[in-house]
Amino acid sequence: RQTLKNHYALRVSMSYIFYLLVSATMGSTLVFYFKYNLQNTSMLSIYSVTTMVGSVIGILLMKPMYRLMGNAKSCAFCGVVCVVGCIMRWITMDKNLIIFIVAMVIMGFGSGMIGSFSIQCILDSCTYAKLKDGADNQATVMSIFTFSQKLGQALGAVIAGWLLQLVPYQANAAIQKSSVLNLFFAENIIFPMILSGCLAIGFLLVARYEKNLKILVKNKEQEKNF
Repeated sequence: RQTLKNHYALRVSMSYIFYLLVSATMGSTLVFYFKYNLQNTSMLSIYSVTTMVGSVIGILLMKPMYRLMGNAKSCAFCGVVCVVGCIMRWITMDKNLIIFIVAMVIMGFGSGMIGSFSIQCILDSCTYAKLKDGADNQATVMSIFTFSQKLGQALGAVIAGWLLQLVPYQANAAIQKSSVLNLFFAENIIFPMILSGCLAIGFLLVARYEKNLKILVKNKEQEKNF
């Protein structure tokens, strides 16, 4: 019951689902997108390397970002970063290799940081509940967070499969119809852009709780000093 009252943890988990939906939908159709839309599967290696480079850059900048914005606002910022990367890809239709590389580094940075900062946010929610209500329910909160991970991954895969049933996709065909190509494009660029925007909004709401957490921590420290 106390866990359900922890709106901080629930909002973090709900916001994190958007991140998993992006990962699952893109992961389910990524190969198809490069094969049929771009007709260049060798770009998969470029995609993998550039996103990894972005993630490494994010790890190096994680500490200064936390000091500047905190965990929740860093997640929101990274959601916006992913939106920017998607817009770059949308405008160029991934036809410009240089812009594609830059966009994927940007998206790798954003998505990698969201994963790391989300975990910090859920840990903050445990501290918040303990300071505010005296509730020590970290195990339950982490279980809810883990459930949201599995739910997001499952939903993303199911949605991707369901959408594929709505278009005349032909396995192993040399050329796919325009409706199929449009779906692959949407699942790799448009859907991630929209979902990343929703994620950013969700974590901006979480940031309010993080602000209150800092106040609670400060008050606790003052009590100790007296």
